[in-house]
Amino acid sequence: MTSGEEKIIRDRLNGLSGKEFQEKLWNVLGCYYDDFQYAKMQNDLGSDGHSFKGRIFFAVYAIEPGSKYDNAETIKKISNVSPTKSEELGDYDKFLKNWKNTNNFDTWVFVTKSRLMGRPLKELAELNNNGDGILKANWCIDNIIQVCTKLNRDDIKRIFELDNLNLDSKPGEVETIMDLICYISDYSELIDSSELNDMPDPDKKLERFSKYCQEIKSEIANSAIYRVAQNEAEKVIGLDKISISKKVIYLKNISRRFLRENSEDPMVSLDKMTDFLSAELGNSGRKYDRSAIRYYLISEIPKCNVFPNENE
Repeated sequence: MTSGEEKIIRDRLNGLSGKEFQEKLWNVLGCYYDDFQYAKMQNDLGSDGHSFKGRIFFAVYAIEPGSKYDNAETIKKISNVSPTKSEELGDYDKFLKNWKNTNNFDTWVFVTKSRLMGRPLKELAELNNNGDGILKANWCIDNIIQVCTKLNRDDIKRIFELDNLNLDSKPGEVETIMDLICYISDYSELIDSSELNDMPDPDKKLERFSKYCQEIKSEIANSAIYRVAQNEAEKVIGLDKISISKKVIYLKNISRRFLRENSEDPMVSLDKMTDFLSAELGNSGRKYDRSAIRYYLISEIPKCNVFPNENE
């Protein structure tokens, strides 16, 4: 699975309603466990799916898109031994009452979109000390992604509707740019945004590289053939402000480095930077479109993200 595919899957899982998230999880687990038992949406007696062979039991608590987990509600969802008339037993209490003694389960998994922290995590830790022989674990989207990496590629494309992106074994222009953007925006730490210049000066850049002015202009004009692929990649990924800031900082830092190492020659630096990023992406074992990487870097030159001026 490429970083671009992972980003799409992660975003789609985060954007699902509670019911949709549960159904998508079932699709994944149904491919992973050959005996996976699907649950009812209502009156499930605390089961959101289980595998007898895997000896694992799932309870899902997926909040709506844009919402945050409330500590008190999450704790009640995990374990609520003495509910009021308007409340229900917690999911683990339902498991103890209805399932523990009927099958030989080893693990009870509480599935959430984001990883448990604070008081809910402490509640799960305390349950693990109750001596009933069951491991209580929390799965989040990260764990679902890990399971997805072990599935058949055709199943992943079907489950997450990736066919329209043409994500085959040899990435095309869009997939190459998607994975490049994900690599760049994930790689760097977010530095103080004051380092980012809202008013770059491309004319000053051309003065700085006057010897290469015509060559740079020609490269920028030629890069337009990849503009559709770049727009499509950015649309699919849906970069937020933090990711954009990290991308800009990374490009500025790495292009400055290659300029220093290559006697301030922007064309040699561009070629070597393209080779470097092609090799970094190629660590996944896939062969990427080198031209797409190069022209993406070229498209960032007029924005002064690649080869920035000294005060940018």
